[in-house]
Amino acid sequence: MVFLSIISKFVPGKYSINQNQITMKGFNLFKNILMCIFLLLSQYCFSVDDDLIIVDTRSFALGNIRSLSSVINPANISFVDKSEIGTSVLNRFGIDELNTAYVYCNYPNNFIDCGVGLSTFGYEDYKVSSIRTSFAKKIISQFSIGINIMAVNKSSVFIEESVWDYYSHLGLNYTFSESFTAAMLAENLLTTETDNIINVYLGSKYVFNENISLLVEGSYRTKDKFDLSLGFEYYLLERFVISSGVNVKSKTPSFGITYIIKEWTLDAGFSLHNVLGLSSSIGVSYSF
Repeated sequence: MVFLSIISKFVPGKYSINQNQITMKGFNLFKNILMCIFLLLSQYCFSVDDDLIIVDTRSFALGNIRSLSSVINPANISFVDKSEIGTSVLNRFGIDELNTAYVYCNYPNNFIDCGVGLSTFGYEDYKVSSIRTSFAKKIISQFSIGINIMAVNKSSVFIEESVWDYYSHLGLNYTFSESFTAAMLAENLLTTETDNIINVYLGSKYVFNENISLLVEGSYRTKDKFDLSLGFEYYLLERFVISSGVNVKSKTPSFGITYIIKEWTLDAGFSLHNVLGLSSSIGVSYSF
């Protein structure tokens, strides 16, 4: 009955499949069933990936490069000039039940750089909510270290009570010069979750000139093994930034645009999966 109730949320009405003709409705039905299987498996395994609960639209548009993001990697907060408050929303494959909303604030200062973030993912039958605190400090002028401490609440129709798990992440940033930066992010080093998934990201950014930047990130994830992401940024007329990227393993291209006006930054990003279709993200932040 639970499975049928979930199917009814995704697939209103009835479909008939003609063996001699593949209709668009038939394809949509197949796609929606895949999404139901995704949700059921995630509920059964009850393991949470940080891709679901920490969203950075700019990072998403660059092929989901995580280690170089000041929203995702705590060590990068130490190299941000101003405090920042922002929010991002990510929709996967055009399905409302796969939305993530994220709100954050970063506060660099002379004592210890810090930040906080809140997120929610899912729908009424399966929901993941989190609260994250971040701390970072420059050890020397070019090198910083940071940690994320995160509490995640998971609730589902498959369990009687919601479950809390706790995670810690480690971030490093070494800025060799204004042109070259290297960063590392290790997720879930310590956790209360029994089925622990460790993700390690190593990234670098090279600024060719004031307009063009190239980003590269290699990652090792215990569930997906090795992966590679490539990103490219082009500053146009100072206020506009055009972003593009690709995730090599999934062959998923992405692109985005950023508009900067005084203290405000507006971001939009898109990625196109070759089977499941379009995902999109929007974000807005204010520096002060």
